[in-house]
Amino acid sequence: MLLRMLALVNLVACVPVLTSPPGTEPGAAADWVAPENSWGVCEGPPATLEGTGLDVGEVAPDFLFLDQHGAEVSLWQFHGCTVVLDFSTGWCGPCQQLASEAQAIADDFRDDGVRYLTVMPQNVRTDIPEVADLVEWGDSFALFEPILQDDEGYTYELVKEPRGFPAVLILNTDGVVVDDVLPVISDETIRAAIEDAL
Repeated sequence: MLLRMLALVNLVACVPVLTSPPGTEPGAAADWVAPENSWGVCEGPPATLEGTGLDVGEVAPDFLFLDQHGAEVSLWQFHGCTVVLDFSTGWCGPCQQLASEAQAIADDFRDDGVRYLTVMPQNVRTDIPEVADLVEWGDSFALFEPILQDDEGYTYELVKEPRGFPAVLILNTDGVVVDDVLPVISDETIRAAIEDAL
């Protein structure tokens, strides 16, 4: 399959091919409403929560993206859980390697209140992924966690040259970025970052 063939591309990280500028601004949760989807809500954000940025120590801004089922998913619906934000693309070999380990990570930390989200700004053709691309990603890697279509350029606020994909952030239960896992070289680095955040 095409995804497997692309796995040979790059062994450490993939350089992003940016097709649009950052598209989201930090915002407040005063008017936040939980979207209808099958992922549940951990606690939801307090009305005073404000997104400030994606650097360590900042509160990650909310997003509202479609998942592999065509439902809208909000980052802030997972406020109250520890969140792994995996920014990956369809064309990136190291992203595919990480995807093959993502479900095991999610399963191993589920009882600790950890949620694993994959955010995809580009498919194998560097286009914004369609829902079918998200489904193919999940099927190819037996991944049953949220796989989200970044059609607003949220990812590009984090992944800028010379940094490459995949990029992984760990958010604590308050939505604060507590770790920018760099470099993402194995699932062990992600597991250690999760352990530190718990």
